[in-house]
Amino acid sequence: EEHREAVALRPGDREAALELAVLLVEAGDALGAVELLQPLSRRDPEDAELHVAIGRAWIALQEPAKALTALRRAQGLDPDGRLGCAALIIALESGAGEDLSAAYVRALFDRYADRFDQDLVGKLGYAAPALLREAVDRLAPASELGAPGLRVLDLGCGTGLAGVAFRPLAAHLAGVDLAPRMVEKARVRALYDELSVGDVVATVAAAPEAWDLL
Repeated sequence: EEHREAVALRPGDREAALELAVLLVEAGDALGAVELLQPLSRRDPEDAELHVAIGRAWIALQEPAKALTALRRAQGLDPDGRLGCAALIIALESGAGEDLSAAYVRALFDRYADRFDQDLVGKLGYAAPALLREAVDRLAPASELGAPGLRVLDLGCGTGLAGVAFRPLAAHLAGVDLAPRMVEKARVRALYDELSVGDVVATVAAAPEAWDLL
């Protein structure tokens, strides 16, 4: 929230915008990061760091063509290669867009795991687990579910914030996330019966009839 306020109060504040963009990508709103940064890059088209940040956001959105445009522009403004565009460009040009996106997301969230809860909840006011639990309760209050409860799979479980909200409904609570360190953080909560590192689509496809609630 403080980053949002800084950007709102000082719309030209490049550093605050770049920091907020990182948080937005990490919170799953990479499109919001693009929308935040593109006006700044149009005002200062020679700012290589802005183009890199936009490129990384497009990678998270699995938009390799748009990511390449931004990264090539950044590379042209970064002759010393200090921003590390070359490896990303080579991977994208080889058609590794989807794999690169998964690798990027995994690395991003692994690096962020230690302060994820503090920043996501404290700074961005993240409330998705509570809102989802309220939605489920409106459909089927816990008192109506009875024993033995639901088989629940937490997709993109992160550090287990949704596990706190849904453990009371679950006879079996499982979680899956791309980032190993996020899964480690979720394991520390001791809420899940089963945790795994992997892709959410592949996990559901492996046992599509196994879950009452995703």
